[in-house]
Amino acid sequence: MQRSLKQTLATLLLAGAAMAANLQAASAAESPNVFFNGKQVQFTDVSPQIIQDRTYVPFRALLETLGATVTWDGATRTAIAQKDGITVKISIGKNVLDVNGHPLTMDVPSTIVNDRTLVPLRYVSQALGASVRWDPNSGGQVFVNQDVQDMLNQMVTGQSGDQKVTYEQAAILMQWLNANKDKLPAFTGNKAPEKYVYGTDPLHNPDESQFERPFVGNGKVMWYVPRTYVTTGVYRIEELELHQAPVTNVDDIDPHVLAIIYTVWDTTSTKYHNSTTPTYAGAEVNHYLPNLK
Repeated sequence: MQRSLKQTLATLLLAGAAMAANLQAASAAESPNVFFNGKQVQFTDVSPQIIQDRTYVPFRALLETLGATVTWDGATRTAIAQKDGITVKISIGKNVLDVNGHPLTMDVPSTIVNDRTLVPLRYVSQALGASVRWDPNSGGQVFVNQDVQDMLNQMVTGQSGDQKVTYEQAAILMQWLNANKDKLPAFTGNKAPEKYVYGTDPLHNPDESQFERPFVGNGKVMWYVPRTYVTTGVYRIEELELHQAPVTNVDDIDPHVLAIIYTVWDTTSTKYHNSTTPTYAGAEVNHYLPNLK
């Protein structure tokens, strides 16, 4: 009987060791490597984790890697990061990041693990203007890229890493481009646009919007007026206010802002003319509209 008991104990020990090894392997598999601008990020306190099918990382470690200064407001349970005059805030349990007053909605909330604030990697990286690419062929490694040229490429192409740029992202990218104007390539295009009419009705056909011709509806002309802009290379990238004006007096612009729009112009070609002279030099290559329906 003693021999049988010893054999049983030995079997249990081996099974326990195998289970521990399997758990360790599973934990390693669920702790993806994160690379920032090509260099692997070392997380010392809490490793990246897969939660609700999303890669979570420690807020402080990630944001400090991206060059931000991080503080903690215990009274409101809010983590705060600052860089280049831009402030990013996230409260524990919430699924909305605040970037200088611009919201970035996440599909999962922040959380606490081992007294550390863990946040979805993709969204927090995007809050700092970075692009994120997940590589399923490399064991689930995640690549984060953040530089001014990459921010510019995101706005122009509408592609951010492995996903399309959203309207909320465009608003945040505009913040970062404005904050880094001095780092952008010099403007080499032609005369940039100044004031234009909106191409189609964005309130009902946002997917078909183009800045090509006046839209007239209900006795109104749709105007948009630049709020902020940057010029770089051949592009002019703008944050615009959409307004209305009566057809009988198109310069009598209603001060009420219908929507904020972001658009990218290639200034090397003339797109729209009025009856005698060009209204602007430039062709729209991309735009970002809110959900106006």
